[in-house]
Amino acid sequence: MTKYTVKLNELSGLCLSADGDFLWAVGDGGELAKLDFEGNVLESHSISGDTEGITINPNTGDLLIGMEANGVGIIYAPDFSNKTKPLFSIEDAKGFGNSGIEGITFYKDSIVYCGAQTGSYLYACDLHNSIEGKYLQGITRKGLREMHQVVTEIADLCYDPLTDWLWVIDSEAHRIIVLTGDGETVLGSYALKTKSNEESLCVDHIHSCVWVGDDYGSTSDLFRYDFTGLDDAIIQ
Repeated sequence: MTKYTVKLNELSGLCLSADGDFLWAVGDGGELAKLDFEGNVLESHSISGDTEGITINPNTGDLLIGMEANGVGIIYAPDFSNKTKPLFSIEDAKGFGNSGIEGITFYKDSIVYCGAQTGSYLYACDLHNSIEGKYLQGITRKGLREMHQVVTEIADLCYDPLTDWLWVIDSEAHRIIVLTGDGETVLGSYALKTKSNEESLCVDHIHSCVWVGDDYGSTSDLFRYDFTGLDDAIIQ
């Protein structure tokens, strides 16, 4: 593990840029930033909402932002300095408050996974059904805490299409849990070396590592966990 300091308020979401050249990050206070791989802020923008997670739609290049309690916003490519616009809400999670949507990751086709702290619920949301700013219909829900003893909460999600694995970070148990892409089977569980508030996660095959962000305060921490054999299970 290598630790870097990030001048970002409450780092709560991470994903790789489309070209893999930098990390996109969001902070709880409504901030979108580009980070290099040593935690330096290359660029930042103020965006609206309690921003908790971030992912890229590979079909369009747009950024999707998970926001508590139950919203998903969008920042349209290529001008990422624009404000977040509401894309859809998850009605099931509207009463979750500060234990609502914490993680978001693009899955397959037009499906986006959203993860809530409450119940460790994993929602599969089809973007084809979304009407901007409205509740999204036809969402399926799985309770990862009920399904897998090792999961206590979802703090962030990262789907890896190269292996068809779903990575979950659990800030209560201070663990990374790896599941099959459908969330049905646990493949591995890894204790983190920190015991803080690890709230963001990003798999990076270019650097053979997993990035973890710590939602700590006005200055956050970024951890690089190097994984031996991370590429061994890439689907050919």
